[in-house]
Amino acid sequence: MAEVVLDRQPRPVEPAVKVPAGHLAPKVGLYRNSSTDAVLRVAMNQEHLTIGGANGDPLLPLGAGQFRVGDTSTRVVFEPDGSVMPLRVTLEGTGSRPSMFERVAQAEPGVTQLAEYAGAFRSDELDTTYSIAVKDGALWLRHRWLEPVRLRAAYADRVRGRRGSGAPIHA
Repeated sequence: MAEVVLDRQPRPVEPAVKVPAGHLAPKVGLYRNSSTDAVLRVAMNQEHLTIGGANGDPLLPLGAGQFRVGDTSTRVVFEPDGSVMPLRVTLEGTGSRPSMFERVAQAEPGVTQLAEYAGAFRSDELDTTYSIAVKDGALWLRHRWLEPVRLRAAYADRVRGRRGSGAPIHA
C-alpha cells in the first residue's frame, strides 16, 4: 500500500551468480559501524557467506563485491582496498540510508585477560551495582534482579551479550 501511495516500486530481486569459494573466504570477519557501534558478523558455511554468524541469513553473490541478503532486496557491498581482504562493508536496505561498517579484529581474550574485566560496577544514576565474573572460561554479567548474561568478546575492549528478550548489551 505504501509503495502505491508513494509511487515507488520495490527493486526487483536480482539473481545470484557463481563466485569461487576462494573469493568468498577473505570477506569473512567482523565489521563495526563507528556511528552506532553495531557489529556485523560475516561468516561462511559450506554453501555461501552468511550475515549474523554461521547460521545467519545467506549472502547471495551478485558480482563485483555485491551480495543480496537472502530473498530480500537488501544489499551488502564489500569495498575493496586493492587487496583481496575488504576494509569496509556497506549495508544498503530498501528505504533506508546505507550503513558503513569497517573491518575490526575479532577479540579472543584468554581467561587471564577476561579476569581483568571482573569486578563490581556501580551506577549512581540507576542506584544499582552490576557484577562481572569469569565462570567456565567466559564473562558473566550479574544483577540482583536479572538472570545472568553471558558476555562474548566482540573486538578490542568491547563485549556483547543478550538478555532474555534478545536485547543487546554493550560494555
